[in-house]
Amino acid sequence: NCKMVPLMLALAVSGGCGPEVFSLSDTGSCLKWTLSALSKTTFTVNDSIPEPYLVASPPCSTVTVAGCPACSGVSSTAVATQLMPFQAVGHRSDEGTIDRGGGCNGTRCLPLGTTVADPVITALTDPDGVQITFTGGESSRSFTYELLCDPAGTNTSPSSITEHPALHYTVTWKTSAGCSQAAPMSQCPAVPPPPPLAKPTAAQLAWMEDEVGAIGHFNMGTFEGCGIGDTWVEGPQPAAGIGLPPPQTFAPDDVDVDSWVKALASFGAKRAVLVVSHGCGFNTFPSRTAFPEFQFEYNYSIMNSPWQNGKGDIAKMFVAACKTYGIRPGFYHGAMNNAFLNVRSGIVSTDWIPGQARITQDQYTQVLLANLRQLWTDYGPLAEVWFDGGYPPNSADPIAKLLLELQPQAVAFQGPGDNIIRWAGTESGQVSEPFWSAAKSSLAAGPGDPHGAVFSPGEADTCFQGGHARASTSTAVNSSAPYGGCWFFNAGLVPKSLQELVTSYHDSIGHNAFILLDWTPNQTGLLPPGHAARYAELGSWLTDCYGTSVATVKNASVSPTSSAVTLTIPAGAVVDRVVLREDQTHGEQIFAYTVAVSGEPTAAIVGQSIGNRFIGMLPSAVTGPVTITVNITDAAGPTVLREVSAYNCSRTPTNGGCSYVHDFAYKIVASITVVAQKVPSVKACCSLCAAHDECAVFVYDTATLCTVMSANQGGGSQVGTISGSPL
Repeated sequence: NCKMVPLMLALAVSGGCGPEVFSLSDTGSCLKWTLSALSKTTFTVNDSIPEPYLVASPPCSTVTVAGCPACSGVSSTAVATQLMPFQAVGHRSDEGTIDRGGGCNGTRCLPLGTTVADPVITALTDPDGVQITFTGGESSRSFTYELLCDPAGTNTSPSSITEHPALHYTVTWKTSAGCSQAAPMSQCPAVPPPPPLAKPTAAQLAWMEDEVGAIGHFNMGTFEGCGIGDTWVEGPQPAAGIGLPPPQTFAPDDVDVDSWVKALASFGAKRAVLVVSHGCGFNTFPSRTAFPEFQFEYNYSIMNSPWQNGKGDIAKMFVAACKTYGIRPGFYHGAMNNAFLNVRSGIVSTDWIPGQARITQDQYTQVLLANLRQLWTDYGPLAEVWFDGGYPPNSADPIAKLLLELQPQAVAFQGPGDNIIRWAGTESGQVSEPFWSAAKSSLAAGPGDPHGAVFSPGEADTCFQGGHARASTSTAVNSSAPYGGCWFFNAGLVPKSLQELVTSYHDSIGHNAFILLDWTPNQTGLLPPGHAARYAELGSWLTDCYGTSVATVKNASVSPTSSAVTLTIPAGAVVDRVVLREDQTHGEQIFAYTVAVSGEPTAAIVGQSIGNRFIGMLPSAVTGPVTITVNITDAAGPTVLREVSAYNCSRTPTNGGCSYVHDFAYKIVASITVVAQKVPSVKACCSLCAAHDECAVFVYDTATLCTVMSANQGGGSQVGTISGSPL
């Protein structure tokens, strides 16, 4: 019945030579496991090369392997200082003559990762015992020791050893050392203070506030695939074998960037990232990079294509369109793969094929930095820069310095610098829950860690194309487009259904992630009409659902001791979900909460992470009068819930309604104005438009004035204004 807090390690208070492991509680007692009974032992793990592994109970003795003291990893005194309960301290292989530890007379001594990384300790309740995991060893080995309580068990050798994939081993040990004892708090070590929370930069907070973004792939992969060595980076391998498409392959004839960005605005995108250089290395901006000193010119770009006689600039057109529709632009410039430069996973290869430039690793760094300098200089302020998969060796510092110099306000996906955002760990559009804003490192993909060392919120990039356009085999679908998959245009795929896209919205943004939905112009340079229609349909559904709440409380102060925030749902009103938003100025501070509906015996929602936004579905829709109460049950300290709201979206997504463009205003002209009146919501403005057959477009401004017009005479960016048209 104790509330368990994170385990810690401490040396024995008296007697014995081994340490004790404590499980602390806040109720005046703790559990302890005394590990001094465990003996030093050597056992063999049955992996590809049988090697002896050691377990010791320091500080009783210094462990050695076959007379090789260096393989002990650390001295017994150092182990005691680090408060380690016991260690798998080293192993010896007779192969080779590498001396990594010193003093081993030519044998190869490899550390196991028990001398640097702190162990993770978990109390076992069924069966009784303690589990201790060491990680970070040679080749990422990790060992989990399960000490199971058995008063008659052996203290001299493990009961069983199980090898798992990725060099992880479970050592099960039935031993009296696995039996816990109760101890009063007076004998328990002090509870360590929690680590300080990682705090965001202003750029990270602004990025999270935007929530909705898009990423567009219109590059060589739209027309033809390419590869590096035997690795294909943009498309399936053609029958002719590996090759690099000549720059003349990029030959659209009707590029309409304005229509791309307008479609993105229709579903509420606040930021858009254009892929200007993907795995082929083809640049859709006119690269000026040249190094006469090593006879290099970046001649694999739009300047060398037939489009607009080599004088076009997709990047420039894109930034201009973003300005028109109030969207913040960004660029994806791949750094880890470049077929033109024969770069694989950040490393220059020397198995060149015709068409590839021949440069060294150091020269590649210079070329990359020159491309980035042009890209980050010529197009004005950027909101986001993408490093898909990270950055090449020895390039982090110069890239971070360049980014700070030229684009200090931009966030960097998987990049260096301070304004880092991490990958959500999936391209499905559904991130895990809980999903935290902090992580152990900026390159640690996945759910994050509430006590992580860095504030690095997650981005969930996901394809817009999904199901097959026709009943066919996967081969037929793949052959319908050079890239073969869903990131570039694929005639064998169709837009995901509205239900799929709405689910991705809820399972990304609604789980404290940023959604990055892609767009895929076809080989002519146009966004297919069916794609534009689905984006508008998504925007219409989201605006209808979340445009106006049924009840809202804003900026409520909460703490672990004063945490209740209550919404009052008026009589007759129906709600089916809640939206929670946390002020993360000082880090993500809320670790657990519940949402309860009055009259119900159990909580409707039990959750952990809130972060920028949590969208929680109630078990079923409820009708007022009723109250909904949010209780914070665990937090780092006093904080603020920016928003607690209830909405009603309990309908199946259907066609109809209006398409919307956020932060945009059509030009209001008296001669084409049908009606102008104040209405309570943008949904009501859509209804006013639908009531007039001549309505072509409408504008809903921040003063709640709805202006319905019979024609569209253009417009421009206007923060807070929503424009639209009937579907």
